[in-house]
Amino acid sequence: MIELHISNTCMFSTTGRNAGWQRYDDTRQSFQDLQAAKEWLRSEYGTARRGLMYCDRKDAAPLQCGYVIGFRNKYRNKGEPIMEQHWVEFRECAPLNLKGE
Repeated sequence: MIELHISNTCMFSTTGRNAGWQRYDDTRQSFQDLQAAKEWLRSEYGTARRGLMYCDRKDAAPLQCGYVIGFRNKYRNKGEPIMEQHWVEFRECAPLNLKGE
């Protein structure tokens, strides 16, 4: 089973006290396989700009584990877009046998 961990961030302001990226939501999506997860990602985000997301490893090169998807979709005031980035991490999950058999 594949699970997507999605951290939603946005930049409400580019100047002042509230400048910078702020996380506002974390969600998870589960899929049977990697192909289904990628299809959902394509249908959810379409052609939004994607960057590669990496996880550092202690004794090896960084591992690509997902995507950073950036877009502008909301307006606080007319003509003032709110920029968003969704950090999407792919994880492989397996059921746990609690009886130990």
